[in-house]
Amino acid sequence: VQRSPHRLPLIAAPPHAHSLCRDHNHPVSNKRNSSTSNRELIRCVALTRIIYGDGHWQLAQAFANLAHSYLILQGLPAQAIEHAESAKRTMLIGIRMPAATPEDKREILGTLVTIYFTLGHIFLVVFLDCSTGKESYLSLQKAERLMEELQELDGRVSMGLKISEKDLVIALGRTCLQQNMLDFATSYFEKAVDAVISTEGDTAPELINLYQKIAQSEQLKKNHERAIAYLLQAHSICMALHKKLSVEAAQTALLLGKAYAATGDQQHIGTAEMYFTESLIAYQAALGAKDSLTLTAIEEFSKWLVYVGKKQSYFPEHSRRKQ
Repeated sequence: VQRSPHRLPLIAAPPHAHSLCRDHNHPVSNKRNSSTSNRELIRCVALTRIIYGDGHWQLAQAFANLAHSYLILQGLPAQAIEHAESAKRTMLIGIRMPAATPEDKREILGTLVTIYFTLGHIFLVVFLDCSTGKESYLSLQKAERLMEELQELDGRVSMGLKISEKDLVIALGRTCLQQNMLDFATSYFEKAVDAVISTEGDTAPELINLYQKIAQSEQLKKNHERAIAYLLQAHSICMALHKKLSVEAAQTALLLGKAYAATGDQQHIGTAEMYFTESLIAYQAALGAKDSLTLTAIEEFSKWLVYVGKKQSYFPEHSRRKQ
């Protein structure tokens, strides 16, 4: 018997069948659990197809959840894009059927958010040419509009939604930065900062990377002082969370050294040198003198010393200290 995509469920759904599927959509903590979760999501796709047929929005939801799992939990973009496209095609058929309840409408909107976020994220992190960068932005913009529509339904985002507003604005910030849409990038990253602070406080580890991304955008706009201000915030949080002689502290100090150096101001030479030195000391203590990150930092410092007219680079001084 051929299935019609617009029919009601072909058979009665087993008790709690779909709630069982949704139980496997929550984040998992390790690779073993993520593999188990992925297998369960594959079973959910098969079960949903048996119950609802090939053209129902719940099948699209099952594909979308599987695509998101392949991308975020498994790191397999090829499989993710295949299932996200399947979800999109299925939704184009199933969405013609009017939503039976307000809850169905929320689920449909949430599924569309997942589909377009997943597609946008794949284009952002895997395919890095200009055309896919634009595709990433357009997909993520659709996800943003759908999330706004979802919030307008009842003033809240569904608790079962796989994509948080924070995740979405971070992805939008990254794709805007990649597309050189710098004002938009800064705006999205600042929204993400507000979201993190409201839920985790102003010393949350995630803020370090967000402040660095805003600083990167400001540096590209030649707003060096604003960039430095954000990098100082990142460094302050890093020093509070990690040891002074850690890789994390070395990384944030190096960025500060480069930011002060980029201003080209004589008044910042001493501060730039201070942070370069702080970074090198931390890298050497944490990783050793021969590690690639340490050597890269030495090279950055030495080039800058030569640029500002210092007669010696860091290399001979470093060599004498080792002797």
